[in-house]
Amino acid sequence: MSHWRAMLAGLAIAMPGPAAAQQLGGGGGVGFSIWRVLAALLVSLVAALGLAMALRARSKGGSFSRPQWLSALAPVGRIKVIESRRIAGQAELTLVRCDGTEFLVLTCAGTATVVERNVLTEIVPDEAQT
Repeated sequence: MSHWRAMLAGLAIAMPGPAAAQQLGGGGGVGFSIWRVLAALLVSLVAALGLAMALRARSKGGSFSRPQWLSALAPVGRIKVIESRRIAGQAELTLVRCDGTEFLVLTCAGTATVVERNVLTEIVPDEAQT
């Protein structure tokens, strides 16, 4: 066994691998523009912030709404969602206004049912409810 160890040790010493290493620091300049990197970083940050705002608005129970200046460009529709609440895993109650009439709609797993028409949407103070 010691004969093999001596032979492996001699072979490791005789290998010229470490002596053939190149010297570091002799390279040229960087092959990309720093302005392109900064522009890509800026675009990524804007996209991440936009996505974070959309997810935050969605997690609060609402939907992502357009900024005011973009809403002015959109055509005015007849249907408006007033409020929407999830009441079960696949069930959602939605208050919708269309041409001045309000509807309470229950949507469940591929079906939609009008629960009530002309729903009162005025806010009632807490004292009046008791």
